[in-house]
Amino acid sequence: MTVIMIAIGFDIAAFMIGVALAKGLTLADAICSALLGSTLLGLLAISCSIVGSRTGLSTTRIAWFAFGHYGARPIALISGISLLGWFGVQAGFLGSNLADIFETFGMHIPAAVFSIGGGILMTSTAIYGYRSMERLSRWTVPALIFTMGMAITLLFLRNKGLAPQAVVHPIKFTAATGYVIGGFLSAVSCFPDISRYARSTRDAALGAFFGFFLGNSLMLVIAIVLAKYTGEADVVKLFSGLHMAAFAIVVLTLAQWAVNTSNIYSISLAFSNVVPEAGIPKAVYAIAAGIVGTALAAAGLADHFLNFLVMMSIVIAPIGGAYSGYYFLTLRGQLPKTAPAVVPITLLAWFVGILFGWLTMRSDPGNGLFGAGAFTLTTVSPVDGFLIAFLVSGLPSLGFRPKKILESA
Repeated sequence: MTVIMIAIGFDIAAFMIGVALAKGLTLADAICSALLGSTLLGLLAISCSIVGSRTGLSTTRIAWFAFGHYGARPIALISGISLLGWFGVQAGFLGSNLADIFETFGMHIPAAVFSIGGGILMTSTAIYGYRSMERLSRWTVPALIFTMGMAITLLFLRNKGLAPQAVVHPIKFTAATGYVIGGFLSAVSCFPDISRYARSTRDAALGAFFGFFLGNSLMLVIAIVLAKYTGEADVVKLFSGLHMAAFAIVVLTLAQWAVNTSNIYSISLAFSNVVPEAGIPKAVYAIAAGIVGTALAAAGLADHFLNFLVMMSIVIAPIGGAYSGYYFLTLRGQLPKTAPAVVPITLLAWFVGILFGWLTMRSDPGNGLFGAGAFTLTTVSPVDGFLIAFLVSGLPSLGFRPKKILESA
């Protein structure tokens, strides 16, 4: 299980965040912010992973007990749509970058061809479920670590006496840490999809923590070092400058393959719980989602959803906070025998979490941020939403338990 979680964190999105940190901070500060952000992510992931391990349920099935079988349906739909959007963005990113790499070899291949090929590859793996993801991660993670380690080795062997580049676009340390956490917190809410297969609660907790602390921080630090010493922000140009264009193909393909396989897997679980009465197999949802996501990527439309997906982080993150807070604080680790129709307190927690996420998110339309910027809590809006939802869903444990909530739960 741990290797899957490492693969989720060890992706190109982490690489791009690492590049941003390298441009905005000194080398030492950038590495410290990467380690701090990854540590905090790991700690937040522990709560969601433990819920999955103890219940043996997927995220959307946990939502049935935490939000009610009616309340969980819109949550499953929203989660599925968000993951589908990310699948399209990742597939589009893979296609455009592979096209750029092959361009350096004098081969003009449309990005859509690579997006379609990547989409088929990722979907065909996901339809076989958890075991196929585990097998994939077992060889993609070592291959990625080896390739990225080789890039750093070649960088310093060929450029002795190289000094780190100066800060280009200064950013605050807290903001940099926020980039690290905010970029992956939505994924934390879906961790029960993986942790339900853990052999024990201890394995689930350690897998969640070290998955981010090792996988995410390692990719971030590698990206920071490469970008800081080459001054290059584009992944294709960076590897080409090291005469490793062929290795860039390996890095991009393996990283996106592992992450998007996980996305499709969680999408199938989410959509199958929107209308479970239909009895449609999860594999059908996976294939359908793969077709739609791949079509968006091939048509070049997925990137237009990027701003929408950034805003969706404040909607998705509180889901994990609400169900974990309700499970630990209100239910004291014991799910009811049957799922209630609606659980008002967790739905309230979710809405309040979204509200606080929006109020604390700064307004920066150019970067897809349309928050109110009214005040700050942790400086990371999705974290604010997660923590507030966690606390609100636990209010009944403090005596705030109206009759309606008792009857619903």
